[in-house]
Amino acid sequence: TPIMFSPASARPVRTIKPILVLAFTVAFLTAPGVSTTPSHAGEKTAAAALHQDFDSTDNALPAGFRAVKGQWKVSDGVLVGAELAADKHSAVLNFGEKNTDSEVSMRFRLDGATFFHHTLNHPKGHQFRVILDPPEGLSIKKDKDKKEPESKAIVLGKQTDSIGSGEWHRLKVTIAVDTVTATLDDGEALSVSHEGLEVGKTGYRLVLKGKSVSIDDI
Repeated sequence: TPIMFSPASARPVRTIKPILVLAFTVAFLTAPGVSTTPSHAGEKTAAAALHQDFDSTDNALPAGFRAVKGQWKVSDGVLVGAELAADKHSAVLNFGEKNTDSEVSMRFRLDGATFFHHTLNHPKGHQFRVILDPPEGLSIKKDKDKKEPESKAIVLGKQTDSIGSGEWHRLKVTIAVDTVTATLDDGEALSVSHEGLEVGKTGYRLVLKGKSVSIDDI
């Protein structure tokens, strides 16, 4: 049974089956291949299933993956990201399509990174992030709205089990309406709900600080 967490400002937690599945596995499912789902603005958003194992022979980033900050490359069949001191910013990689509800799965290994985030943005800025911190564990945070002076970041839920560096882990993140559920390896699911999560997303981001993170089987 998933752990359910709901802060005072959040709406009551409710169990909702995901409408779409992103397999990274990134896969959107209501029918095989390409499918459509109504966006929150009444439009229809089409998205193709995506799976990437990074077995490229030329070591270039696959189509649909765009480095924004830091160094990102494919090496020995895995995606490797590292922070660059000259950027004075965490390493950032964008991937994926516009979406509403989805499921994302990936393997990762912390190779000296001090944190690793799987984040989603909405058209006007940051929305929320799943945070993987080696000593602090797994948490889900709703980002503050930088255009609203009164807005603050909110930690919606947290698990305190440490995350081992130098070993492979599996992260799965499911988004269904206003509920986000994150599962690390075979641990208990961390599930949170907040009305601010029910909005169209512009795609996916990987963010890291420190030496490097290796990523595979999105």
